[in-house]
Amino acid sequence: MHGYVSRETEKDVLLRLRRSPVVAIVGPRQCGKTTLAKRVLSHLPKSLYVDLERPSDAAKLTDPEAFFALHAGETVCLDEIQRVPDLFPVLRSVVDSQDRNGQVLVLGSASPDLLRQSSETLAGRVTFVELTPFLLPELSGAGIDEALATTWLRGGFRGACSPRRTRRASPGARTSSGPSSSGTCETSARVDVPRLARLWRMCAHEHGQTLNSARLGSALGVSAPPFAPGSSSSRGPSCSACCLLSRRISASGS
Repeated sequence: MHGYVSRETEKDVLLRLRRSPVVAIVGPRQCGKTTLAKRVLSHLPKSLYVDLERPSDAAKLTDPEAFFALHAGETVCLDEIQRVPDLFPVLRSVVDSQDRNGQVLVLGSASPDLLRQSSETLAGRVTFVELTPFLLPELSGAGIDEALATTWLRGGFRGACSPRRTRRASPGARTSSGPSSSGTCETSARVDVPRLARLWRMCAHEHGQTLNSARLGSALGVSAPPFAPGSSSSRGPSCSACCLLSRRISASGS
């Protein structure tokens, strides 16, 4: 896949930046948050992108108050914000002092810490935009050949939708439609990665059906159902859910 694929959320992010001091784009790794953010920033008159995974960029925020004072009037994008949790209280102070919309655009892989801290320290100042992998209309609009078959079989992550990947892999081949298990979110070190990967494959077969936790638990070789609180495998679904890789929809009225 070459070039930029227009995302349906692009206009929504721009609109929210005009209406809110802080906008947070959350979603699983490799779904296109950084690419979308850079596209959004290109439409703004004054902007700055900071990747907190890069030591040189992270060093710029050694004195965050001085940093934001230096870049007052710009829209500052902070990528991988969950890596510097101490920034949230500073953001609240900066947002209140500058008193304008479109001050900060933050990106994160939807870790529990990101959602909890932002909701606590930036209450009333932040609005969230959830970014999913590529949607079918987005791929079709970009002229991706056989978009329906590609998305249906391999998911909407960038690597799975590339033309080279599509030509190389047959429908029956073992392919990965999402990010690697070891890099999905900050909590991955606390889970059984092989079991988590196996659970994802099993959930793909159960997609859209009524959840049978006991059957999943038995197939995973654990005594308690995978989604049962306190079970030996409950961390896996919790991890995948917090990274927006899976959703559990409650029955009506429950």
